[in-house]
Amino acid sequence: MELRHNDKILGSFQELVRSYPEREFDSPFRSTVPLLSLWRAPDQCLVGFCQAIQVSPPTQCVASFEYQVPPPKGRGKASHTDLMLFGDSTTIAIEAKYTEPPYKTVRQWMGVGSSNKRSVLEGWLELISRAAKRDLRPNDVGKISYQLVHRCASACHNVARTRIVVYMIFDDGSKKPESDYYLGQLKFIKSLLGHSAGLMLALIRVPFRPKPAYLDLQKMWKSGRRSLRAAVIDELLRDAPMEFDGFQPLWISEPRCPLSVKR
Repeated sequence: MELRHNDKILGSFQELVRSYPEREFDSPFRSTVPLLSLWRAPDQCLVGFCQAIQVSPPTQCVASFEYQVPPPKGRGKASHTDLMLFGDSTTIAIEAKYTEPPYKTVRQWMGVGSSNKRSVLEGWLELISRAAKRDLRPNDVGKISYQLVHRCASACHNVARTRIVVYMIFDDGSKKPESDYYLGQLKFIKSLLGHSAGLMLALIRVPFRPKPAYLDLQKMWKSGRRSLRAAVIDELLRDAPMEFDGFQPLWISEPRCPLSVKR
């Protein structure tokens, strides 16, 4: 598997970790930590992940972390997808969640509204509408997380026959995960898209058991220690900070779809 960060080709997992801004690792509770740890052995991880979402694993794959797509209309920040997988005529966008709270809805993000924000939103929706062959308008998505909108749009940015958006929830068993919230969000946007196979959606739970060193980092953070970036990075480079217990699919909008691969 070819690894990339922000579309820059990398030669190893260690290079991938070091390619992130160090501030991304200030807290051990950032979803970046379990996401990178999970993909430490990318080829092995890809097989289990594809089985969970009921697609055939590709023989070749490009894994681009922090993949950026700028708004096609208006002026605004680029959408940073945690991990984008590319195969021949296939794009899979993965959004990792661990302890993050829900993001603003489109209506909250718009606020009193502005012509520029409306242009940005329309640009994202045009990408989704073209791929799903369904006309989405700003008033349709007011209750949906704005992040979900531009993540779906990012998956639709490149030409592809199959596009999949996967929300991946990491669960260490310490609290009830936000799976119901994300399931409701995904089902809502699916209801707008209807039975179109142009954009598939999935929700995956990834349970894990923190190792002692990682638990120590979490305790430090809870006690008030901050800027743990050096220790978190060292732990990621040294060993996987946690042990994963496989993938648990919670919901798939269009199961058993084919996955084409890059040759």
